Amino acid sequence: MVKQRGLRPLEAAYTRRGPRGVEQLQVTKDGDPEWEKFYCTHYAPRTCPEKKAARLTGKLTKPSELVVFEKK
Repeated sequence: MVKQRGLRPLEAAYTRRGPRGVEQLQVTKDGDPEWEKFYCTHYAPRTCPEKKAARLTGKLTKPSELVVFEKK
């Protein structure tokens, strides 16, 4: 189906920013590499320029900012 629609895969792992720095998140309960890859694969049109695809992959892998809540 992906090939029929003319899409190309972009792999982007899910990450988070924590006290020990940037950590890669595990998407599945057991960490099965095949399913991890499946869930971390996004798709872009094949006509998407390489620069734009790289920028998109960068945005997808960029961890969110660390947020701290202070309770009074």
